[in-house]
Amino acid sequence: MWALVANDRWVIFAGFASLICAALAEIAIPHLLAASIFSAQNGGAVFYRNAKLLVKRMREMLFDSILSQDIAFFDEETVGDLTSRLGSDCQQVSRVIGNDLNLISRNLLQGIGALIYLLILSWPLGLCTMLTCGTLSTIMLVHGRYQKKASKFAQEFTASANNHKDNTMHVIKPVLYFHRYAKWLDKLYDVSFRQTMAYGGWSLSLNYLYHSTQVGLSGSGKSTIVNLLLQLYEPTNGQILIDGVPLSELDTRWFRERIGFVGQEPKLFRMDVTSNIKYGCPREVSQEEVEWAAKQAYAHDFLMALPDGYNTIVDDALLSGGQKQRVAIARALLRDPAILVLDEATSALDAESEHYVKSVITEVSTDPKARRTVIIIAHRLSTIQAADRIIVMENGSIVEDGKHSDLVKQNGLYSRLAQRQNDALP
Repeated sequence: MWALVANDRWVIFAGFASLICAALAEIAIPHLLAASIFSAQNGGAVFYRNAKLLVKRMREMLFDSILSQDIAFFDEETVGDLTSRLGSDCQQVSRVIGNDLNLISRNLLQGIGALIYLLILSWPLGLCTMLTCGTLSTIMLVHGRYQKKASKFAQEFTASANNHKDNTMHVIKPVLYFHRYAKWLDKLYDVSFRQTMAYGGWSLSLNYLYHSTQVGLSGSGKSTIVNLLLQLYEPTNGQILIDGVPLSELDTRWFRERIGFVGQEPKLFRMDVTSNIKYGCPREVSQEEVEWAAKQAYAHDFLMALPDGYNTIVDDALLSGGQKQRVAIARALLRDPAILVLDEATSALDAESEHYVKSVITEVSTDPKARRTVIIIAHRLSTIQAADRIIVMENGSIVEDGKHSDLVKQNGLYSRLAQRQNDALP
């Protein structure tokens, strides 16, 4: 055999040498692949770390800048916009630095290297590839302009959505109870409720077209009755009857259209005054009806004095507490509710604002044409002395029930509260 191949021995030796080199190269492939993977991962980790540091620095600088702004800046900007700038916008920069820049740099280097190698192998094919890449780059530049506009729109939409979310969460109770309505409140029968303490074992009937009031010390359970009526909470025992029918059996939509509510802290949305007054109204109303409700609530004059009248956008600094309260009352009156609930509507107001709100309460409580039941939660007895019925609560129980003239003679809790408040007057 050797004699046959002896003349080609150098060719055979060269073949064996090539096999040895190939085997060694194949052995080195895992090592080179591992080095490539680790290098890429290390580079990505460095970019990621730098991106996080950059975002942290950007957020600190942006937050410092926000804190250094004057009050006029906060009158114009919304919480949702600023939150979006600190959150999603900075996160977009993090994505560009930590991910996009890493991929773009690596792909660009690989593309340039591959193109040079392709030109060396076959310059016609390389030129054809360069022409194709140039065309794609032009298309991407045109697309990038529209993508930039779309990205800006998306950021503005996110800011608007955040602002809407913040507004909604800030006024979550009005959002809920504007969809919790009743027609005739007949009886709360043997109701008990447990959250942080128990209120239980009492029955209470409220007649239609009554002006009734609930008074008591803080934490006595006054507002709990209203929360149960509004279905913000559910009783653990007993039931609430509306015109003799359990509240849970009533049609939800029908039930939600028959009660108005004004709380201690009026919640207004960042929208124009007209939209704030219309908010939650189950029917279409005209501007004349909106202004009528504002006049009923003694709000029309100061609303007309605003820069754009009823079209003025409401923010926290625009209206005083008493003015917000009157707008909230106008919103409740516009609904023409069968039951109007006023929960501590004057407790946080100054003397002048309290005077106006008391005038409104007197008007809506004594209007014979309104045909509505008015329920007032209060601890200032001057607000409720004219009520048809006063219910006094203590420690979650009803301890007294009657008119003002009768209760002050009983030497009970109501009489003591009345005496205490009279002594506090100058």
